[in-house]
Amino acid sequence: MTKLQRKITKIGKNYGVTFPKDILHEAGLAHGDEMEIEVKQQELIIRKMKKEKRQ
Repeated sequence: MTKLQRKITKIGKNYGVTFPKDILHEAGLAHGDEMEIEVKQQELIIRKMKKEKRQ
């Protein structure tokens, strides 16, 4: 498990967190991937959205 500290940054009228490329690669994420964000007990849980299988 990799841990790192990041600051919340202002992006226009919103806020965001940037991720180093190697962390995204380790998590199996890439630019343009859709993500699911869950807030649970004051923690953010970020997951890559699973692609739906075509039947």
